[in-house]
Amino acid sequence: MCCIEELVPQQTQWREQGRAEPDAWLKAGAVFMLLPDVPHEYGGGGGTFAHQAVVIEELARAGVHFGSSVAKGARSWESLLWW
Repeated sequence: MCCIEELVPQQTQWREQGRAEPDAWLKAGAVFMLLPDVPHEYGGGGGTFAHQAVVIEELARAGVHFGSSVAKGARSWESLLWW
């Protein structure tokens, strides 16, 4: 998946409908664009907060507003395991 080829052309449509298409989320998850800082055993990319920051920065650089953010604190994914 390349941001320029797959995500940028969809931005206008997504803004009009207020959300990205479900298949975009699946494609993003398949290449570890979602939860890149969560360990593999919990379905994430296995990286660190630095990986998350790079994903967000590169999406912003490409002009993609995909609906993900760095609005979570360090290790906050661990609190989700208790639910």
